Amino acid sequence: MITSLQYFALAVPDVEVGREFYTDFGMESYDDGDRVIMRCFGRDQDQIILLGNVERRRLHHICFGTRENKIKSMKQSLEAWGCKLVAPPYAGARDGIWFRDTDDLLVCLCVAEEAAARNEAEMYFNTRGIYRRLNERGCNEDQSIARPWRLGHMLLFTGNLKKKVDFYTNVLGMRLSDTMGGDVVAFLRNGNGGDHHVIALAQSEKPGFHHASFEFGTVDDIGVAAANMAKKGHKHCWGFGRHVVGSNYFHYFRDPWGSIVEHFADIDIVDEDQDWEIKDWPLEGNFARWVSDGPLPDDFLFNSEA
Repeated sequence: MITSLQYFALAVPDVEVGREFYTDFGMESYDDGDRVIMRCFGRDQDQIILLGNVERRRLHHICFGTRENKIKSMKQSLEAWGCKLVAPPYAGARDGIWFRDTDDLLVCLCVAEEAAARNEAEMYFNTRGIYRRLNERGCNEDQSIARPWRLGHMLLFTGNLKKKVDFYTNVLGMRLSDTMGGDVVAFLRNGNGGDHHVIALAQSEKPGFHHASFEFGTVDDIGVAAANMAKKGHKHCWGFGRHVVGSNYFHYFRDPWGSIVEHFADIDIVDEDQDWEIKDWPLEGNFARWVSDGPLPDDFLFNSEA
């Protein structure tokens, strides 16, 4: 079963444009040949790989992690499904099982755990009569930088939602958390539990990449990071607000190619052995419980790869 989302790779017209954008977002970069690798500060795990020399941005591949004692059985499940295993796409690519999913998306499955997030001092909040922060100011006047902790989840468009959900749950061992609109959006979590979703899937005419979402420590961190993005001229998309499905706070910005990056905090967590009740949420009124800048933008679910 899939136990972690390791990274995603984007093919983009100019890797330096991507490096600048994700650096402004709060990440650090290093070069790997012709590729640019983006990581969250203090975390030893690739989160984005940028590959260049294409006319239009597209999602190149995704890498998932699994346990060492599961890799053999997962390979057998893929072969039984009829997946054709393929060679790594370039020299130096991650070791693992490479294959194409139901939308022909290139996927790597490797033996890997999530890297530990950087150590930061615990933050205390005063809320609902529970006062944990005493004799100390809550607003840090020196806080001018907020950086993401980790890649949390992605939303992908698919040409066949039912088939893709079936593949990722029955073949790769992910679990369905919730749906929206019946057959419009599905939210999948890792097989060992954790975040409410690491992959969300939205029905579209064709496959495509919608957004990647990175966890920030607090609502305050989201506000600081979003303000910094706006100051640097990046295009605001939607937020600040709180989602209904998954419950996470959110703020979205457009990347240089028209897709989206999300700041999030406080997502629902589901234990591995928890009997979670799957709920189908109506589309109307359930994208956000509240949001500061109005309803869902008309172009929010636009598939730029279609």
